Amino acid sequence: MQAQSVSLFQPLRHQRFRQLWFANAAANLGTWMQTCAAAWTLASLTDSALAVALMPSAMYAPLFLFSLAAGLAADSFHRGRLLLIMSGVRMAAAAAMAFAVMAGHASATVVLLLTFALGCGNAFSLPAWQAATSTLVAHEEIGAAARLNNLSYNLSALLGPWLAGMLIEPLGAAPLFLANALSLSAMLWTCWRWSRTSDEGCAAPAGPAQPAADPSRRSSFNWTAFQLGIHSAWQARSYRRLLIQSGAIFFASVAYTALLPLFVRDTLHMEGSAYGMQMGAMGAGAVLSALLTARLRALLPAAWLLAGALALFGAVLILLPLLRLWPLPLLAALAAGLAWSLIVTTLNGQAQSAFPEALRARTLSVFILAVAGAQAAGAAFWGMLHERIGLAIALPCAGAMLLVCAILSFHLNIKEL
Repeated sequence: MQAQSVSLFQPLRHQRFRQLWFANAAANLGTWMQTCAAAWTLASLTDSALAVALMPSAMYAPLFLFSLAAGLAADSFHRGRLLLIMSGVRMAAAAAMAFAVMAGHASATVVLLLTFALGCGNAFSLPAWQAATSTLVAHEEIGAAARLNNLSYNLSALLGPWLAGMLIEPLGAAPLFLANALSLSAMLWTCWRWSRTSDEGCAAPAGPAQPAADPSRRSSFNWTAFQLGIHSAWQARSYRRLLIQSGAIFFASVAYTALLPLFVRDTLHMEGSAYGMQMGAMGAGAVLSALLTARLRALLPAAWLLAGALALFGAVLILLPLLRLWPLPLLAALAAGLAWSLIVTTLNGQAQSAFPEALRARTLSVFILAVAGAQAAGAAFWGMLHERIGLAIALPCAGAMLLVCAILSFHLNIKEL
């Protein structure tokens, strides 16, 4: 097939996509450093398990609250200008967190509020970024572009936490927050240059350019278009089933990231460097998954892969409280990252292929809403459960829920939409 002959790096021949990809890679690295530093800072500021577990809630609640509006904005306005504004919001929030820590004004409330502000910038950036990919490269290169984006994210998930873990003890958290703010400067510059044009199509030096977006379609909010996106997503039976399934999966799986700082602090009795290594090992598992995914998909149906990944992640959550000998939690994190990447790419791939480009950003925003709402609620739930019954029971409960999801996924024989 023609799509299969496209090399992984071929989309980088398009100048605008290449510039945005490298800028986004830098921003991803800074975001992962920020995420790890903020989570460990929160664990250092308070003894409340609920407050620590609310870190993912602060990150994902904006996606739940604003994803529908963000999807409509991505379909209504120039995506370069939208990404420019949101990159500025994220940079300001990261810088504010750095200055709060340096001035000694950081508290659990301040960290959570500024994390929420960062999440707001991310919520309005995500649909625009995902939808822009298909308009910045040739049609046959969309799959390769998506894999490149996934590679950037996974490599950042490997390197960002590792760097944060290495630097947070000797330097403190503030320089890491500043590094995140600086990492967004390339995205600001690239989006500023893009925003000065009216073209949203492919800017390739070779190959046919896709037609520029109709300016009238990107001028203002349209309530009818907003309703159409929600209606289209919910009325499709297979898509509705995907939303429900994804909500249950992400509700359970967020227990790992929500409770991991508490596991490192209270069970392993280790410091921020160990937490960074744990998160970095999870990123390494995601990179390994990216390298194996194509071969695994050639051997197994998507439903089998999803069920296997869910079972593996569930087993990690069940066994993690028992793994107190230091190398073993790293191996568990590696397995969790491998399973997590398979879960995300399978579900996200189904969501992205369900509707045509004209509706893609809005219907993707419904998917993001379901996932983000489940993660925000799940993080708070597992934090409260930890305070009531402890980590040794809360994590296995989340793991058991994922095993149930694995059985149901296999039984229902979920297929790509």
